[in-house]
Amino acid sequence: MTSPTTSLETPRVPTYVEVNCPVGNGYTYHLSTDSCIKAYNSNPAKHSIAKTMCQQEGTELVSIKNFYKWQFVSTIIGTAGNNYYYIQGTKDGNGVWKLDDGYVMTYFIWGSGEPTPVSANENHVILWTADFAKMYDVSGTVMYGYICELVPI
Repeated sequence: MTSPTTSLETPRVPTYVEVNCPVGNGYTYHLSTDSCIKAYNSNPAKHSIAKTMCQQEGTELVSIKNFYKWQFVSTIIGTAGNNYYYIQGTKDGNGVWKLDDGYVMTYFIWGSGEPTPVSANENHVILWTADFAKMYDVSGTVMYGYICELVPI
């Protein structure tokens, strides 16, 4: 007599981001990218203030490292209208774009004519909804919306 075989599936363990995403506070969680973000547009801020506002919530400006993350973010902010949102991305003195953790940015979806030359004082990145949420470099002194992201600790 043979005994029946059973298939035991390993249950999926939720990630830190999934468990701690404050969905009730306006954040949206995306399973495929394990991302938890919230877009702020009603209280625009300069880049440095936007960064601080995210940090005060225990988050940081969103970092876009691949197409799937960009796609998720663009669905949250929309690809129409005329809104601008700060995201991570700072150009150093050599023209290299870096994330807040110091790593070099490797994924870009620049708008037409972007980025501007190294000599220009446009050292931060925004997404512009009127151009299908493509990236533009800006000075950081203009007040725009911003997107915060909960990251693992």
